[in-house]
Amino acid sequence: MNRVCVSCGIEVHPALDSCPLCGAPLPPVDEPVGETVYPPYPSRGRKAAPPSRWKPLVLLFERLAPWTAAFLVALNLLTSSSSPWSLYPAGAILALVALLRGSRSLRSPRASYAILLVEGLSLAYLGLIAFLGPTHAWYFQYLLPSVALGGGAALAVTTAKSRRPLKKAYAPLLIQAVLGLLSYPLARLAGGAPDAIFGGIVSFASIAAIALVGKSARRWWKNEARRKLLL
Repeated sequence: MNRVCVSCGIEVHPALDSCPLCGAPLPPVDEPVGETVYPPYPSRGRKAAPPSRWKPLVLLFERLAPWTAAFLVALNLLTSSSSPWSLYPAGAILALVALLRGSRSLRSPRASYAILLVEGLSLAYLGLIAFLGPTHAWYFQYLLPSVALGGGAALAVTTAKSRRPLKKAYAPLLIQAVLGLLSYPLARLAGGAPDAIFGGIVSFASIAAIALVGKSARRWWKNEARRKLLL
């Protein structure tokens, strides 16, 4: 069977290794013309990670957890107890499910959004405990500023250690800064001025952090604003 020269298009005898008209080399008979032959599998590559033995248990927990929480709430209602004791374990179960599911769908940077996820779930569950208790002033005066301060410090360290400190990390930073700014007014509403001192310190630290980040990266902010607004 004659072969075809890929350079000039004439038919060439299969015994020849080059085209007699243009001199172009001819591919082997078994090699498809115009196609690249790849090996059936890469010679080098990363080994696939073995499946986690905990994954089936995690999936089973995620399926059974909402039913368990609903059962506890129903049991609490049927026993006609004056104390809503079922909300404590039910809230903890649902918060753990939200943590497991949310950790699998985090945006980039994952570490920054993971800090916000843990911080938000902690505030939500502890807020449930505070409002079910006899008083909730401690939640706004001490717990909220403490969580905002700790989360802000962890987020600052994580952002500073990344290769591009502000690349895609400005949204978690702004959310954390807003939470820190709200610490003082919420603490002031929950109690008097002496009890809101810690919240005021956290709010001042948040303002200083925003000013420092804005000043050190003002060129990046300008370029990002121009890119977003198509200026």
